[in-house]
Amino acid sequence: MGAGFSSATRISCNIKDGLIQAKLTYNYNDGLFFDRSPKRHDDYVRICESDNPIKTSKEFFEILTQNSFSNKQFKDKKIIAKMTDGTVITWREKSSSDGSPVVEINIKRCDSNSGLKNQKIHFTQKGGK
Repeated sequence: MGAGFSSATRISCNIKDGLIQAKLTYNYNDGLFFDRSPKRHDDYVRICESDNPIKTSKEFFEILTQNSFSNKQFKDKKIIAKMTDGTVITWREKSSSDGSPVVEINIKRCDSNSGLKNQKIHFTQKGGK
């Protein structure tokens, strides 16, 4: 799977479509992906260490959104995917807190989230480089 983004229009989807594949591909437990940030005491901020954080974050975003570009807005080094069920998934090249790529999952308006919880995932360099 490529890590780039296409401008083609594809069929829109809901979070259930991408969640099935994401659960099979990535560390998932009790509605949350990856590991809790050691800097936080809540589960909202998650960490995924990777050899290539930008590539991994884009691949994760693409799986969750099932390559659906019909409801995506591209601007200022971020992509916002508004899913048909109300879920909003945002990919940002750099977070304001540590500069790492981020995928944020917002299910507040989702009508059926399949147990998924709101979360912000930082994709950091493996080994802390």
